[in-house]
Amino acid sequence: MSKKEYRVENLDCGGCALKIQNEISQINGVLACNLDIYQKKLIIESNENLDDGNFLTKLNNLAKKIEPETNILE
Repeated sequence: MSKKEYRVENLDCGGCALKIQNEISQINGVLACNLDIYQKKLIIESNENLDDGNFLTKLNNLAKKIEPETNILE
């Protein structure tokens, strides 16, 4: 199992954060996901390698569909 923490920018809406968290939870291989808008961080537990640059791109694409100004960074 792999655990990775990301920094989240430009997200202040709790409802949007919940939608993003739910979408990320549906990604194949993701076991758990927690998006905390107050601490500005996203923690993902997965049974796959999360260091792939494509994974970060996928996270950002999902987030931007819900809240276009959101950025997820390593």
